Amino acid sequence: FWTITKGWGATKDTSDPMDALKATVKFIRGLYVLVNFHLLWKAPDMIQTIKDVAFQCRNNEGGAVTLVFVSNVNDVPAELARDFTRLDFSLPSEDELKELAVKFSENAPAIKFPQDPSSLVNAGKGMTGSEYTDALASMLVKEKAYNPNTVLGEKVKILERSSIRY
Repeated sequence: FWTITKGWGATKDTSDPMDALKATVKFIRGLYVLVNFHLLWKAPDMIQTIKDVAFQCRNNEGGAVTLVFVSNVNDVPAELARDFTRLDFSLPSEDELKELAVKFSENAPAIKFPQDPSSLVNAGKGMTGSEYTDALASMLVKEKAYNPNTVLGEKVKILERSSIRY
């Protein structure tokens, strides 16, 4: 994993984004993950470096090197769109949300979990698993009870911080 704060870590240390990209062409065959790189890739020299590195990684003598850019936004510059494969991950199902809520409730046994958590689950629809558990935590801290309206309020805050208009 590469992050701007930790670079490639102990064995391939570089936190400079341009150096981090250029270093990947020397890596042996494998999969290398760059986290939150979308914050850096709009500059023309970065776009060209990504294109150059992508070509070199595909034709690496030591075997193909695959770069994975992890981002929470779909904001790939048009110049790079052909070099990227986008993978979307689905949001939790109702059953998965219920399971998350039940597991979460096990960590707060003093607070009575509802017999029918369907309204709590419905409030969490459209949230990621971590957003949902964060909303549950916020709800218990603020109200010391299970309240779907608090989960909905947390969802509104998430939407307001995003580029999604509701």
